[in-house]
Parts: sequence; C-alpha cells; structure tokens
Amino acid sequence: MADEFDRKLMPGFMQTAFAVMLGMGYKSMDCLKDPMGTATKTVEEAKGLVEIPPDATGIEAKGKAIAGNLMAKGMEWMQGFQKAGEQFIDPAQ
Repeated sequence: MADEFDRKLMPGFMQTAFAVMLGMGYKSMDCLKDPMGTATKTVEEAKGLVEIPPDATGIEAKGKAIAGNLMAKGMEWMQGFQKAGEQFIDPAQ
C-alpha cells in the first residue's frame, strides 16, 4: 500500500519528467538546424566519455573512471533537457 508521502511526490516528479521530455524534443529539433556541427559536437562528447585519467591503474579503477564520466555527462544532459523544457512549461523562467 502506498504512503501518503508517495502521493505528494508524484506531481513534482511528473512535472519534472514532462519538462525533461519536452527539452529532449526541443534539443533534438534544434540539432537538425546544423547537422554537421551537431555531428562534430557529438563525436567530441563521445571521446570525453571514455577518457581515463593517467593515474587510473587496473581494470576496476578504469571502469570506475568511465562510469563516473557516464554519470556526470548523463546528469549534465538531463539538467540541460530539464532547463530547456521548463521554458515551455513556465515561460517566466
């Protein structure tokens, strides 16, 4: 059985999820304006995902470094998508 606390969180979660989805759509359409520039930027960002610091020795340390890169970049993208989507939900922002 769900707690009352869960019901209070759901509207905020839904609004955030909707903002992220709107932002993803907007950014996707924005990328179509300059396909070559977008491709170049995408390749540069993909290279950054697999960068391993020189002090990482061993498979475990290298795996953690790559996982950290993926998590950091994923959060950066989600925050960007949310910010872009929120401008459609609340024009005052």
